[in-house]
Amino acid sequence: MQDAQVPIMTAQRFSEVSGLPLGVVEAQLDRRILPVMRLGKRRLVNVEALRQIAQQAKSSVRPQLRDDELQPRSGKASRTKSQA
Repeated sequence: MQDAQVPIMTAQRFSEVSGLPLGVVEAQLDRRILPVMRLGKRRLVNVEALRQIAQQAKSSVRPQLRDDELQPRSGKASRTKSQA
């Protein structure tokens, strides 16, 4: 079974797949940063809930500005107090 298809996985397996250290994954489960599911005494990462959160965040991201939009429109606006 591929990891991308499973709805839940152990903290150990999530650590291996994500590249995060196991201690970080466990701490994020403790703090409820990662969605957790309990199965008896086991805590499992709810990968499906994490996918849904990521999808919602992806759809709510504002479009990025182009480089030319990031530049100040006039030289006067970009001066700092030390330049004045």
